[in-house]
Parts: sequence; structure tokens; C-alpha cells
Amino acid sequence: MAESNNEILEAIQTLSTHVDGQIGEVRKESGEVRKDLTGQIGKLRSDLIDHVTKTVNNAKGDIVQSIKTDRERHKLFHEKVLNIFERSKIAEPEEVAVLRELVV
Repeated sequence: MAESNNEILEAIQTLSTHVDGQIGEVRKESGEVRKDLTGQIGKLRSDLIDHVTKTVNNAKGDIVQSIKTDRERHKLFHEKVLNIFERSKIAEPEEVAVLRELVV
């Protein structure tokens, strides 16, 4: 019986050593996977930041151009209104001059 118990203990010890080795391998592989995923996430984050930066810069240029166009249209409209005021003598020349300074 003692011999049988020793064989069981040896088998358990061998199994335990084998399982410990496998656990160590799994930990090593999971560490490598974690490292790989961290690198991939870092690259994706960098790519996303680059994409957002380019998109914002492109949009910023479009917005600035749109604002300039709107300002020019606004200025032309006021100039036409002031010309109508002058031609129709709706306002005194001094008043039109003051308004012109505001438009510029």
C-alpha cells in the first residue's frame, strides 16, 4: 500500500510539474499577446490622431474660406444698400459716409 501511495504521489508530482510548466507557457504567451496588442492599439491610436488632425485641418480651411466668402457677400450687400441710399437720397451724404466706414 505504501508503494502504491508513493506511486500516486509521484504521479501527482509529475502532473503538477507538467501543469506548472503549461501555466508558465500560457503566462508567457499571454504576455506576448498583451505586448503585441498594446503595440497594435498604440499604432491605431496614432493613426486615428493623424486622421482626425488632417480632417480638422481640412475642415478648418473650408470654414475659413466660407467665412471669407460670407464676409465679402455681406460687404457687397451693404455697399449696394449704401449706393441705393445715395442715389435715392434716403440719407444725408455725411450719414452715408459714416455707414461706409462701418462697412469697411
